[in-house]
Amino acid sequence: MLTRLFLLTSLFCSLLVSTLGAQYSVKPEPAMPQDLPAALKGRLQPEGQSIFQDDKKLMSLFFVSSIPAGANSELNVTHQDIAHGTLLAVAHFPADYVDRRGNAIQAGSYYLRLSFFPVNGAHQGIEPQRDFLILTKPSIDADVAAQPSYADLMEMAIKSASVQHPLALSCWKNDYDQANGLVKEGEDDHPTWVLYTDIAGKKMAIIVVGVHTEG
Repeated sequence: MLTRLFLLTSLFCSLLVSTLGAQYSVKPEPAMPQDLPAALKGRLQPEGQSIFQDDKKLMSLFFVSSIPAGANSELNVTHQDIAHGTLLAVAHFPADYVDRRGNAIQAGSYYLRLSFFPVNGAHQGIEPQRDFLILTKPSIDADVAAQPSYADLMEMAIKSASVQHPLALSCWKNDYDQANGLVKEGEDDHPTWVLYTDIAGKKMAIIVVGVHTEG
């Protein structure tokens, strides 16, 4: 247990330090992950986007080609025009990475489903909006067309994670017409890199580099 905790802490610290001086970029990604179910590949746009730190590929994102009609009545969220649990993308990590909270993401492919963090003291101040993309493994999340409830999605997400907390990437609706691309935001000592993109005609922003820190 102590060894695993040390490794997780080392991964978090190395990412935090590396973000300060590294150069990040986004490039087209033609190679879809080989470990995805055949039925899913037809739902995805044929070309994805990969995030690089200098010459090192951090992740590849493949977005869905269409989003089913839906809505939600959640408060303080930016995506009220998408139903909770909707599959929006597949992420592939060629090596271990960390999510927005600093939790370790093991290398491999994950589904990204829209969810909203609960309104309670444990999540207060995490982000201005409650929108997040929750990671689930294809081997656990079998029905790509489903729109699971919050409880069902969290159960799959925790089973998919290496820690007892769902893995998540922060996202929000791009209401300000920011041009698509990778943009550095945040303070100099706590920078984040945000991918602005279109998912089936919906403008979205996703934090792909950067760990939330208190204060």
